Amino acid sequence: MTVLFTILIAGGFIVGPIALIWSWVRLLQNRTAISKFPVISFLSLLCATASALLAIGSAVYAHHIGGFGFYDPKLMHIYRDGFYLSLGAILFSLIGVYQRNPIRWLSIGAGIGSLFFWICMASGE
Repeated sequence: MTVLFTILIAGGFIVGPIALIWSWVRLLQNRTAISKFPVISFLSLLCATASALLAIGSAVYAHHIGGFGFYDPKLMHIYRDGFYLSLGAILFSLIGVYQRNPIRWLSIGAGIGSLFFWICMASGE
């Protein structure tokens, strides 16, 4: 069980953010690929980014209201939405891996990393 949580924490807090940032850097450095960029991998990157922004926004919101209660319905909705965004990122990245583009493999890492993050957060509840 400890090994599983170690993998989830490493994937969610280290690999996921690195893959997400690296994807955006590669996308912005490859200006020629943007014009003919496969849309599916880009949708995956957008879902993973939305998941990360949801995590950051919910942390700011929790700090502003003084924290969430145990099994707070708003927090459960945030977990659900983050989980669905992560699943969407993984789904789009698996479809987009068949089209050559600069972020096709990084989008898988970003999606799986965000899913691991939300699993870690929900397991702490």
